[in-house]
Amino acid sequence: MGAYAQQRQPPVTPSGADFTRRLFGTEPSRRTISRFAERPELEHLLAWAADDDPAAPVIKLILGESGSGKTRLAAELTARLRALGWIAGVLTADDAGRLAVIAEALPEILGYRHRVFIAIDDPEGLGDELTVFLSQLPGPEQGVVRVLLLAQLGQAGQVIRGLRVHADADPAGKNTELLLQAGMAYVSAYQALGRHAEAAQAMIEVLADCRRPLPDESGERLNCIAMAVEVMDQLPRPAFLDESLQIALEMSRTCRELPGDLPESQAGVAAAVRLIARFLREGIGSGLPDDEKKTAAREISAGARFLADHAPVLLDSKHAEAFTLAATILAASDVDQALDLNTQAIELRQQLAADHGDGPEQDLGILTLQGLILFGKGQYPAAVEPLEQALPILLAFGQDITPDQAQLLQMTYSLLSEAYRILNRDTAMRAMTDTVNASGVPGVVPEQGSSESPGP
Repeated sequence: MGAYAQQRQPPVTPSGADFTRRLFGTEPSRRTISRFAERPELEHLLAWAADDDPAAPVIKLILGESGSGKTRLAAELTARLRALGWIAGVLTADDAGRLAVIAEALPEILGYRHRVFIAIDDPEGLGDELTVFLSQLPGPEQGVVRVLLLAQLGQAGQVIRGLRVHADADPAGKNTELLLQAGMAYVSAYQALGRHAEAAQAMIEVLADCRRPLPDESGERLNCIAMAVEVMDQLPRPAFLDESLQIALEMSRTCRELPGDLPESQAGVAAAVRLIARFLREGIGSGLPDDEKKTAAREISAGARFLADHAPVLLDSKHAEAFTLAATILAASDVDQALDLNTQAIELRQQLAADHGDGPEQDLGILTLQGLILFGKGQYPAAVEPLEQALPILLAFGQDITPDQAQLLQMTYSLLSEAYRILNRDTAMRAMTDTVNASGVPGVVPEQGSSESPGP
């Protein structure tokens, strides 16, 4: 009877200590948490571990030079989490064989509703074993797993490259999520150290990785876009103007290559076009080479087409200004592209004026540029229309006209005069001259017997 009762006893549930020994081969530490636990980075990591949001990052990458305290941080965090009931331990490059054991055991451990924390010190020494392990981590629907990678800054690129290899072979995109999370940690580490050039280059690589497939519910692309904007805002200019522009260009290209119906692609292109124009203006004033100006202008043009096709509701006055700036740069080398861009700017301005009542003076640069481009193409009837719209706006400034506005008025008058002459519109020419003379703005109508050529 006793033997039968013994056979009927329920199985013993493994304890946390049992699982800790199974995964890490060590007894749970009972040492006292030191004053190191008061450091802000430890509190930040504890908050990350405790985050129950299924979208919370599974892995974190901490980068630092040798002797900066990474190993001690891992030990303190492990002790704190074990005290909270977690299955937690630290691995090193000598523990490559344990990764496969842990990956196999995790589903069972999570089935007992345990939380698991794994710190991996100097992960670059684990090579392919690490990337295979990370690709096999259970999803958040199975339970909470947190992996902390602590790498030397100069060698962390090996970890990123390893993750990239496995992302290539993952059509579902789960490995890409890990790759993007690690890449953003890489960027953050460079930012914290004030190494702006490296942060910029790492950000460009992360944006390129955003083109890879991701799970439908993933928000990592939006996180990357937000980080790219943050990095550009923090780059000191004008010293890092070129890096800022390169990130904005890569952000636009990446988002344009994504499906046009994705909110992140639409928001990314809308933000990138504004940023490219901002850095382009700064670059024009600081001697940005002509080929780089044209590259930026063409990307604005590509972004304009993308937004017109997929997200016209996101267009605003900043985009109209960007389109006109790009059209001005392209007018000498690609008249058709410049004309298309400026036409979009005019239509956008008209829509914004109808919706928000923008003042007509905001249209001056767009209208006069449109007239100049069309005049240069020999499309004189089409050139007359925007110039005739710009003329009364300029005349309305009267005696308060600024030197720049006066120059614009002179150009507008000259272009219209020549167009009227070519089109034999003598009546329109006389009416325009009378209107200009009556406005009281001096120096617009040439004195009798003088001649001026159209255009600047």
